[in-house]
Amino acid sequence: MLAGLIFAVEEATDRPGTLVATLPFGGMTLLEYQVRLLVGAGAERILIAVGKMTPQLLTSVNRATKKHPMV
Repeated sequence: MLAGLIFAVEEATDRPGTLVATLPFGGMTLLEYQVRLLVGAGAERILIAVGKMTPQLLTSVNRATKKHPMV
């Protein structure tokens, strides 16, 4: 079984309090984009390591989970 691990711990230097994983990237958040890449590579499970759960991160995780239930 192939699994993926995403670290959502770094804050954006130009946006205090905002995690890099929640920044917009290609019409979605960076986290959602990374999930899409892992699913495309064959990941059956995806784990997300977080330093703090922000409302924006929770929203991104929820959207990714709806599209890919293995997150």
